Amino acid sequence: MGKLKEILLIDDSKGTNSLNKRLLEEMDVAEHISIALNGRLALDYLLSKNEQGNYPSPDIIFLDINMPIMDGYQFLKEFKRIEKEEDLKRIIVTLTTSISKENMEKTMRYSGVKGYQFKPLTKEKVNVVIEEVMKS
Repeated sequence: MGKLKEILLIDDSKGTNSLNKRLLEEMDVAEHISIALNGRLALDYLLSKNEQGNYPSPDIIFLDINMPIMDGYQFLKEFKRIEKEEDLKRIIVTLTTSISKENMEKTMRYSGVKGYQFKPLTKEKVNVVIEEVMKS
């Protein structure tokens, strides 16, 4: 299996981001791992062009639901509004500590959301998501 181009972690917890990034680096599954501390910063990142004039296009977005400034639901709503055709190939997995069935159902209604995982990320959870990416 080849490496993914990019994984984006969106979580307001620097500790959670650090642990998840370290796990992904140990698994050696992506060429680049980006981090945004809230949904607004993530949108700003996704709408910014690099030196080659291309927008970032992470293969997987791991999205926290409960964050200040712009939470996961607000991010999903805005992302749906701005998403481009190529974004349809992108996999979004929400990461949460909430065991609420209502939250899970609400999250899964958004296009692009392919999973609802409980924190923390594990190798097994990452492998399941990567398998989903490889199918699409």
